[in-house]
Amino acid sequence: MSASSSSLQEQGMSENVASDYVLSEEAEEQLNTHVIQAGKAILELAYTNEELLQELDKLEDLLSKVRQEKKKNEMKKVLRSAKKALVGLLGHGEMDVKISVTSCLTEIMRITAPNEPLEDDNMKKYFQLAVMAFGKLSCVVGHGYLKALSILKVFADVNLCVVMWDLELDALLVELFQKFLNTIKSIHPPVVFCSMEKIMSEAIDKSDEISLDLLHILLASVKKENLCLSPFSFKLGERVLENCASKLKPYLQDVVSSMGISFGDYANIVASICQGATQRENMVVFLS
Repeated sequence: MSASSSSLQEQGMSENVASDYVLSEEAEEQLNTHVIQAGKAILELAYTNEELLQELDKLEDLLSKVRQEKKKNEMKKVLRSAKKALVGLLGHGEMDVKISVTSCLTEIMRITAPNEPLEDDNMKKYFQLAVMAFGKLSCVVGHGYLKALSILKVFADVNLCVVMWDLELDALLVELFQKFLNTIKSIHPPVVFCSMEKIMSEAIDKSDEISLDLLHILLASVKKENLCLSPFSFKLGERVLENCASKLKPYLQDVVSSMGISFGDYANIVASICQGATQRENMVVFLS
């Protein structure tokens, strides 16, 4: 599976996600200077893991205040040291450091959208770490959860999933879907559910074709037995199916036919997508 176009802008990667901060020109220049200094400090100085986490938190806080910059060449200079430092930490052995690095890189993705800020190999490493970080959403407390939540919100706002198709990270997207459906619970704030729904729906909408693995995961989530066992997972799968009904229709019809699926075992949306299409087709034939 690949995205419809290699151009991130054509694929719909958002370039209108602004920082909440509105700064004067002088304040922006000072902020850019602080970003450069923070990147150089991480790049050039030796830290313990605890100190490194503190420095990464500082860098992320600074990056979160940087708005999407139209002066791309100027922003490349501002982000150069930070990017180099963060790329050098992609293979760090400490989990909390990896998640903090991923959170910083996610802010850089937002700032540079719709352009990719890293080489393809490093983009792939980033996405692997991002999907890993989403596992921290299962526990709604602690350093890892807050970082994962930050990554999730930007991931949804900037439509980063479209880049995963372009990089042919099909298996990783399947893993992302499974992780979301396994993770979502009543304890999560609404923004978690909404962000997951948007990411999954956008990923399906921007794909050229839908894999059987992805379909099976969605179908499993909306089995009626899951309504009692994992109601929020059921609802998430149902919403994604509703949002992507027209795109999923031919694939669902094939799976239902080949597997002999009983509609009674699944959420009503499955029958609605498959049978509704058949009824409309029959009506066209009848009227003609």
